[in-house]
Amino acid sequence: MFDERMKAVYLRENPWLMKTPLWAFLALGFLFSCQSGPVNQRVDWEKTVFEPKDREILEQVFELCSADQEVPTPALMVKVGSFFLGTPYVAHTLEKEEEQLVINLREMDCTTFAENCLAIS
Repeated sequence: MFDERMKAVYLRENPWLMKTPLWAFLALGFLFSCQSGPVNQRVDWEKTVFEPKDREILEQVFELCSADQEVPTPALMVKVGSFFLGTPYVAHTLEKEEEQLVINLREMDCTTFAENCLAIS
């Protein structure tokens, strides 16, 4: 465990740690944790799982961010994430018997929270 002097020396010898935004570490962790399927897969919109409330929520987020066209993506992610504070945590919200596109903005787990913030931003 570092005491404050050791921490100061470590940061002084590794100044990039002070300049690297936290979002970069979060984005890297998110990218490495993703499991993707085939890239050229077509979406069958008939099989997409969502509810009308999801569309309403998405429209609210778009309205909130409508004036932020020139804002960098990391800042938009924070704004979108702030919008979703208080959204109920529910594990396995994407688990369906058959593999299909699931849009659920009403409840999220930690992974879908990060994915939704990035996708909407």
